[in-house]
Amino acid sequence: PYARVSGFDRTISDEAQRRIARAQRCWLSVDLIRTIATEKEARNFIGRAIAKLAPPESVFLVDADTGRTVPFTAAVRARLAAGQPIE
Repeated sequence: PYARVSGFDRTISDEAQRRIARAQRCWLSVDLIRTIATEKEARNFIGRAIAKLAPPESVFLVDADTGRTVPFTAAVRARLAAGQPIE
């Protein structure tokens, strides 16, 4: 599980979500290899890639830099696809 590798599950305050995160057996990671222009543009590119590539049954979105974890909902996917930040 990704939680074993990263420890990101410790940042999830909701116990039910933490249990789901700990049970995950696969993950999709998109990393920045080279700066596109600005960090914002790079993050927008990564977000659009995740929105396109993540399977429909995806449960969480984790920012590896901050440990922030949010449920991967249809609204989150739409925001990422539009190049908008997750609030």
